[in-house]
Amino acid sequence: MIIVLEGSDCTGKSTLAQEFVKRGFKYEHFGVPAPDEDLFKTYTDALLNAQGDVVFDRLHVGALVYAEIMRNSQGPMITVTELRLLNRLILGLGGAIVFCETYVDDILKLWRERQHGEYVKAEERLQSIIVRYHDLYIEELLLLPNVLTYDFARYRGNPGIFAQCIINPEMQAAFQHNDAILPLGLIGSPTRKYVLIGEQIGGDKSYDLAFYNANGSSDFLNTALWEAGYQEHELAFTNAYDRDGEARNLYRLYRNRPGQIFIALGRVAGEQCAHYGVPYLQSPHPQYVKRFQSNRRNKYVGLLRSFRGEE
Repeated sequence: MIIVLEGSDCTGKSTLAQEFVKRGFKYEHFGVPAPDEDLFKTYTDALLNAQGDVVFDRLHVGALVYAEIMRNSQGPMITVTELRLLNRLILGLGGAIVFCETYVDDILKLWRERQHGEYVKAEERLQSIIVRYHDLYIEELLLLPNVLTYDFARYRGNPGIFAQCIINPEMQAAFQHNDAILPLGLIGSPTRKYVLIGEQIGGDKSYDLAFYNANGSSDFLNTALWEAGYQEHELAFTNAYDRDGEARNLYRLYRNRPGQIFIALGRVAGEQCAHYGVPYLQSPHPQYVKRFQSNRRNKYVGLLRSFRGEE
């Protein structure tokens, strides 16, 4: 099981992480990034290569917050789009994101007690970090089904109770039953309602993850979906062909969750849906729209919105 702990300084993350370590989890923590580091790739690799039970003591959300406030957005950082894609990956891997917070006065009191040993030296900056974390929680995490909150003041003196609750068989089943870890080649939500099907990974084939990119047609599609009102807990993505050119059995994906709606992006995806007998809605491929019909982007957003029955 993957657990990602997020939250500002003095919210109990490291103490909670050690409770998971006591229970057999491997501990992962990333320090200040190298000047030319690609953080999106670093975090993607870390998540995909995680073996067994792993707890991350801060990851992608913190990378955005601390880059903005501690480094004034200078040097390596991730974008909000990349944060959303990493959330999507964690969700598809059956992982949990634990947002650590409590009353601001309690955070500041603890920080003042151990200020000299803290990374953040100025109280004003810590307050900015707390606010930015809370905003990102509301804007990007709140609706995700795999996000939990941890109030360290409530569990003060015994954070192991929270850790034990997370890893007990019933809670693990909620995140990691057969429907909660996506099949190979599918990225997104286990509770998906819509599956977007592309053609095949192009360019860099390091990851066989459809539309997992903050640039090009991936960015065009993702931003159009968000603008059309789709929520991450509704979405999953795959391609008609894997990165080696082998056809993906779309019927196998369909039969595992018959209520889902397949949206074929482009002719090739539509042909493969028809070949496997999978009902689908047809849409132009985002690369085509981006390249040849960019002035009709609003119409494309409207088409995606219509698939939700909203137009």
